[in-house]
Amino acid sequence: MLIHKIILSFLSVLSILALLDIFQNREPSLNLEWAVVFITVFYIWLFIGQTINFFLNKD
Repeated sequence: MLIHKIILSFLSVLSILALLDIFQNREPSLNLEWAVVFITVFYIWLFIGQTINFFLNKD
């Protein structure tokens, strides 16, 4: 689980850097764009998973 947290924090930093590049009107690198995509998909997956668990364990 520690490895997952390290990878997630690293990709979060990359996505923040990509957003800063976008706001400075520069073209972000391909790696930063993929980091943003990965973080977005991961958080959507996490949200859906937590929502499903919440409603299944609501009984």
